[in-house]
Amino acid sequence: MKRILLVSIMCLIISNFIGCKNNTQNIVNQIQNEKQIEITLYFPNKAYVNTGDELLAKILPEKRLVSIGNKIKEKVIVEELLKGPNGINLDKLSDKLKLIDVKVQDGTAFVDFKGEGLSGGSLEEELVIDSIIYSLTEDSNIKQVQFLVDGKVVESLMGHFDISKPMGRKDI
Repeated sequence: MKRILLVSIMCLIISNFIGCKNNTQNIVNQIQNEKQIEITLYFPNKAYVNTGDELLAKILPEKRLVSIGNKIKEKVIVEELLKGPNGINLDKLSDKLKLIDVKVQDGTAFVDFKGEGLSGGSLEEELVIDSIIYSLTEDSNIKQVQFLVDGKVVESLMGHFDISKPMGRKDI
């Protein structure tokens, strides 16, 4: 009887140890998935938008700590841009932008937006293009951005600027 009790207790201890090890590994995996990195996002400068003063910078940087999870860094950057700035002297990008996906290939980020309802003035389009290009090329392996609408290369996002070819910082 004592032997059965002792074996039962040993089995419980061993099974708890194995369970704890699995829980520890799950916690480690979760921490790795929640890894936070600092990114620099570029948002429209409110003062420039309100005044049109060409002496002012059109876009300004904002640093942000974000969790990557299972996503690629570049998709998180665009998603964070679409959430809007935290700073009071920065403006949000157009609410008309609906992200489909971001993919990366050979130093080019392919940023795909839904075409439905996508419209705006030339300043709005310019600030969207500049913000996305500057944010994606800030500190990653991205050298240029190819904008897509509904998965296809198009001439323009909102009808004012040619986005038919990949663009880098030197192009804006």
